[in-house]
Amino acid sequence: MHGLPDQVRLAAYIALLHRLTGKDLLTVGVGDRVVRVALDEATTFAALRTGVAESTEPEHTAEHTDGTYTEPLPPDLADRHRLLLDAALAAPDTPVAALPLLTGDERAAVTAWSTGGDPGSVRTAPFVPVHRLVAERAAAGPDRLAAADAARGLTYAELHRAAGRFAHRLRAEGVRPGDLVAVVLTRGTELVLAQLAILRAGAAIVPLDPVNPAARLGRMLDRAGARLVVTGAEQLDRLPAHVTPVVVDWAALGDGPEADDPPVHPDQLAYVTFTSGSTGEPKGVALPHRALTSTVAWARRALALTAGDRAGMTASPGFDVSVLDTFSALTAGASVHAPAAELLTSPTDLRAWLVAQRVTVTFLPTPVGESVTGMTWPVDTALRLVHTGGATLHRHPPPGLPFTLVNLYGLTEVGVWSTSTVVEPGGDGPPSIGSPIDRSDVLVLDAAGAPVPAGVLGEVHVGGVGVARGYLGGPGLTADRFVPHPWRPGERVYRTGDRARWRADGTLEYVGRTDHQVQSSGGVRVELGEIETALVAHPAVTQAAAAQVDGRIVGYVTGAAGVDTAALREHLAQRLPRYMVPAELVVLDTMPLTPTGKLDRRALPAPGERASSAGYEPPRTELERRLAEIWRTVLGTEQVGIHDTFFDIGGNSTALIQVYGHLVSVTSREVSLQELYEHPTIAAFARHLGDTPDPAPEPARAPAGRDRARLARLRRERVDGSRTRD
Repeated sequence: MHGLPDQVRLAAYIALLHRLTGKDLLTVGVGDRVVRVALDEATTFAALRTGVAESTEPEHTAEHTDGTYTEPLPPDLADRHRLLLDAALAAPDTPVAALPLLTGDERAAVTAWSTGGDPGSVRTAPFVPVHRLVAERAAAGPDRLAAADAARGLTYAELHRAAGRFAHRLRAEGVRPGDLVAVVLTRGTELVLAQLAILRAGAAIVPLDPVNPAARLGRMLDRAGARLVVTGAEQLDRLPAHVTPVVVDWAALGDGPEADDPPVHPDQLAYVTFTSGSTGEPKGVALPHRALTSTVAWARRALALTAGDRAGMTASPGFDVSVLDTFSALTAGASVHAPAAELLTSPTDLRAWLVAQRVTVTFLPTPVGESVTGMTWPVDTALRLVHTGGATLHRHPPPGLPFTLVNLYGLTEVGVWSTSTVVEPGGDGPPSIGSPIDRSDVLVLDAAGAPVPAGVLGEVHVGGVGVARGYLGGPGLTADRFVPHPWRPGERVYRTGDRARWRADGTLEYVGRTDHQVQSSGGVRVELGEIETALVAHPAVTQAAAAQVDGRIVGYVTGAAGVDTAALREHLAQRLPRYMVPAELVVLDTMPLTPTGKLDRRALPAPGERASSAGYEPPRTELERRLAEIWRTVLGTEQVGIHDTFFDIGGNSTALIQVYGHLVSVTSREVSLQELYEHPTIAAFARHLGDTPDPAPEPARAPAGRDRARLARLRRERVDGSRTRD
């Protein structure tokens, strides 16, 4: 391989680069040459070595490189390169993703990073279920406010008595210890009462959000096997006929007997939360009392909850955070306060409510939290802490916020939260997701199940006290996702499907989902999270999402002052390789959210024909008119202005190749595809070819009816061609 270093050493460098970046198409500069290699987790080192030998180009022509190979390697790469190379030479048929990268010294550090707090004390601490802790608070401070909404407020004594009486009613309806009782209620005192009463009856809570469609509610109730549903009168007509509804009636709870709390085992079910499933059917995740009690104990300590706190009841009623936040506050002697549901769709109104209600601590789903932390707050607000989670937090809060922002990471399958960090104001780049909390093990493992060192991507596995039993009625899926803990015999870890890497300081950087990887139009795997990070790094962008629509990558953004898509595209071109820049950018007023406050990717609007932010200016020269006709033909759009950016009006890399194929008929010299990328407007490309704006007569256009028919035919052909390529 003339002019290149040894193939094996170069292949080892490319393998290392693949592990560091997660990219499966790598372009590496080597002297005055370039090597392009495609690989994935199944690619063996032997196959990679062969690919390196066959993928050398005579000139360094790449517009973007992922790395440059030079000898000697930088010190931070040299040891890791040597370790990987030795392992590859010993077993060349090993997949690249399974080659070891961890040195002995690093293994000890990574093991320490992976364990939160003192797991021994957490595992051996005396078990007291959360409803017993609430009873202790009621005895210690009976007249303190426990829960409030717009209709009523309950003291601890009132809540304790009402929950005991409602538990007695549930027992009279046939509920026995270990049964599952569903709750279909909006945020408010009824929801707090129902959750506490179900636990006091010895049953497990199945929280379901009333905003779910009736058919989905029915499927979740059937999967849970819940005969009894605690609900409100306004929800009765949305429930299946075969379930028994129990409506909360405050008047009936004014007197009557209270249930005696039955004994509770730590492994007994406490609640079942439904999450969306990859098959389209909801999955029920079964959590034991041990998980709930330990998470609640952590939250009380980490959020420094006291009897003087007023906690916002802002999580969706069907979200596991709703159960956690209620009992975290009540076991601390604090009060919970429920806003009206419509307030959560307006950051301005939500801020006003939090200030007026003197809320001191509240959870906010990440998209809502990002909006709220960017607002101006009164300096005398009672709010001292906002904890956020459920999605990627893209930026640090601005300086001057009167409250602390805590970023959390976790999943339903591991008892809600697993890592935590305080997000310092004014920092650069996306915040980390922090370190494991004191009830969790958080491991980042490679394809062989081995820990990875700092800087190397791997899949997050979570263990510890909060791990769920598994999925209701899904033993196969449970066995696939809950696997043996690599160093704690008899325990399990949950394979999250999340990709992350350790930072040098021992905190975790979330990268994205393994199932959010898509293929670009060139067949390259693309991590949508990386595109979203680049989008939100633009100062005008408030929130961002990326999705693949009809084979094209589309970027969605919001911005308080509007977003110039041409400037945003230029910003992306400086941060992403060409194939990762979205084919279209869509500016939204707000991001669509699920009932739990997460980004609703399925509700992102399909991109249509959108006007360029540059404004329409017709062609001025014969060359510009001929170029515009090519664009209209390829894109199937009726009007193309000379300052419209090709990618802003529906173009992608495949469409640009089609444009390139037409250029032979309009240009006097050979041009490259790279020139089209560098000059993506008609005016810029014509000027690049030496054209001057000396207008020629406008050619006659076909009648409007025939023109529309021709454009419709072109659109159909373009769609059919796209489907054929897919």
